[in-house]
Amino acid sequence: MENKLGLREIMNIIKQKWWVILVFLIISILLSTFISSVLITPIYQSNTKLIVYNNKNKANTDITTSDIEVNTKLASTYSEIIKSKSILERVISELNLKMSYENLYNNIKIDNIDDTGIVNIFVNDKNPENAYNIANKIPAVFDEEIKKIMNVENVSILEKASLGKYPILPNTFLNIFISIILGLFAGLIYIFAQEYSDKKIRYKKNTICVEGIDILGSIPYSKRKEVNQVKESELIYMNLDINRSILLYKDIIKNIEFSNVDKKIKSILFSSCNKSEGKSVIISDLAIFLSNMYKKILIIDFNLVNPTIHKTLEIDQSVEVLDLLLEGINFNGYIKKSSIDNLDVLLIGDTPSKSSDLLKSDVIKNLMENIKNNNMYDYILIDTPSTSTSLDVDIISSYTDSAIIIVEDKKTKKSKLLELKHRLFKNNIKILGIIVNKVK
Repeated sequence: MENKLGLREIMNIIKQKWWVILVFLIISILLSTFISSVLITPIYQSNTKLIVYNNKNKANTDITTSDIEVNTKLASTYSEIIKSKSILERVISELNLKMSYENLYNNIKIDNIDDTGIVNIFVNDKNPENAYNIANKIPAVFDEEIKKIMNVENVSILEKASLGKYPILPNTFLNIFISIILGLFAGLIYIFAQEYSDKKIRYKKNTICVEGIDILGSIPYSKRKEVNQVKESELIYMNLDINRSILLYKDIIKNIEFSNVDKKIKSILFSSCNKSEGKSVIISDLAIFLSNMYKKILIIDFNLVNPTIHKTLEIDQSVEVLDLLLEGINFNGYIKKSSIDNLDVLLIGDTPSKSSDLLKSDVIKNLMENIKNNNMYDYILIDTPSTSTSLDVDIISSYTDSAIIIVEDKKTKKSKLLELKHRLFKNNIKILGIIVNKVK
C-alpha cells in the first residue's frame, strides 16, 4: 500500500488505536508520579534579601543616577564576596553543618535586581531547617566580615528568610504535565511507527494493495450466522444489511465485467495466501449474485485440501466424481444442480493424497477443455486451496483465463501477496484484482 497518509486516515488510525495512546499516557503519568514521589529527594528553599547603599550619601535623601550605578556595582561585588570561602566556611563552622565549602557553594544562588542594589540570596537544602538557618546566617556573617574587609557599613537586611513548608523540587505538577505531553507523543509515535512498519494488507478505498493489482471491492467483517440451506436470492452473509450487501457485490461484479468487456474471460480462479480468509464463501456469494443476474454459472471445487463449497451450498458429495471421470462419462453427468437457478456445481470429492498428480493428468485437462468449449456457462468460478497449504494453484492456473485473489484485511502479509502475484504472472494469468475480506 502507499505509505502516504491523509488527514482522514490519520484520524481513523488515532480513533482505532486511542487505547494505545491512553496506555502510554497512564504509564507516563504513573512513572512520573513514582519518580517525583519516591526516587527524587525533595529540595527546600529559603531566601533573604539585602540592600546595598552608598553610605557617603546616606544623609542626603535625594538619590541620583550616580548613586544607583554605585549601588548596583556594589551589589555585584558583594554577591561575589558572599560566596567567598571565608564567608561560607564561617557559616559552616558556626552552624555545625556536615558539608564542605563546595557543597554549600553549589546550594547557594545569588540574584541582583537590576538598578536597585537589592541582593537576593537563595539557599537550597534537603532539610528545610538547614536552608532556613543558612539563609539567615549568611547575611549576619557577611555584615561582620564586610566591615573588616572594606571598613564600611552600607548593608541592611531588607527581608529575613522564612522556613520553607513545601519543596521546590521536584515540581510534581510540572512533571505530570510534561509526562502527559511525552505520553501523548510516545503513543502517537508508537501507533504510526507500527502503521508504517506493518507488513500486512490494510484496506484503503481507491488504492492498490500491491503495484499493478486493483482492488475490486471489499467485504465488511461479519459474524456470519450458520446457513442451513441457501435459498434462491439468499445471501451467505445473512446478518449483513441486504441493500448494503447487494451494493457491495454489484460493485465487485461491475469491476469484473469491466475487465471483461471483450468477453474473452470465462474462467476465473480464486486463490488466497492463507487459510480461512473467506475465499469459498465469497465465491458462493458472487455465484449467487451472478446467477440472479441471469448469468449461467458453474463453480468447480478444486480445493482438494479442504473442500467447503458443498457445505456452503448444502450439496451432496456422495458421488465419486473421480470414478466417473476415469470411466470417461461426459461432464454433464456429474455436474450438480444447486437450489439456485442458473448455478451449477462440480465437486471433485475425495482425492488421493498426491492431488498434484491428479490435477496434472489428461483427465482433468480434458475436463476443463470440454467445459470451457461447451459454452454452457457465462462464468466458471474455480475454488483452489490457499497457497500456504498447497502448490495446486500453479497447476490449476494453467487451465484458467484469469484470477481473483482474496485477502483478509490486517492479516494477509504483503510479501505473501506479492509471491502469489508472481506465481500467477508466471503462468500468464490475468489478475482481475483483489477482494479485501473482513474489513472492520
